[in-house]
Amino acid sequence: MHFKMKTYILSLFVVLAFLLCGCTLSEQKKDHDAAAGTHGHVESEEHDHDHGKGHDHADEIAFSQEQASLAHLQTETVAAGPFQQVIKTSGRIQPAQGDEATVVATANGIASFTGASVSEGSSVRAGEALVSISAKNLPDGDPAVIAQVGYETA
Repeated sequence: MHFKMKTYILSLFVVLAFLLCGCTLSEQKKDHDAAAGTHGHVESEEHDHDHGKGHDHADEIAFSQEQASLAHLQTETVAAGPFQQVIKTSGRIQPAQGDEATVVATANGIASFTGASVSEGSSVRAGEALVSISAKNLPDGDPAVIAQVGYETA
């Protein structure tokens, strides 16, 4: 029973801590909005950030000059340069929009792939045979044979 009580009290403190953090963030947001776009700066104070639309500080970490010097915090200007670190990641390469084509058969028949290498996303060259179309087993007969017989009998 003693263990359950400790667990209950600990859980209560955790919930209260989350509630207090939520209230603090809410108050900070109100103070930020109440500053009417000044972001806590005096108008004559120089600063180098934008006050444009979508300017949100929800994930910002702010340091005073004193705190920055105590923590030996240094800042750098971001610039393009050689990149030599390795970032391990995974992903999927997809074709650019509009870089796909639909292939349509110009005759009736049963389509069979000519090679086993044709699959979704594989590249093909212009004029490359992808499928062969056979009309030999169609219920109405092979249109090419019917046309040939009609030509010969005429």
